[in-house]
Amino acid sequence: MPSSLEDVMKEWDLDRSGSVSVVELSAAASAHKKVKEEGRIMKRIILGLAAVILLLLTGTFILSYLAVDMSKEFGPTTLKGLGSRR
Repeated sequence: MPSSLEDVMKEWDLDRSGSVSVVELSAAASAHKKVKEEGRIMKRIILGLAAVILLLLTGTFILSYLAVDMSKEFGPTTLKGLGSRR
C-alpha cells in the first residue's frame, strides 16, 4: 500500500486497531460531508459580503456625485454678502 494512502487510513482508524471498520469509514464520510457543507456556507457568506461591499461603494459614489452636482448650484453670486465684507 502506498505511504500516502497508509497515512489516510491511519487517520480514519480511530481505535488504532490497524484496520478501518464500517463505523470508522462512516464517521469519515460524515466528516467529509460536514466539511463540504461548511465550504458551501462560507462561499455564500463571502458572496453576500461582497455584494454588501459593492452596494456600499455604489451608494458612496452616488452620494459623492450628487454632492458635487449640488455644489455647482452655489456660486459667488448666490453667496454674495454672506461672508465677506469689503
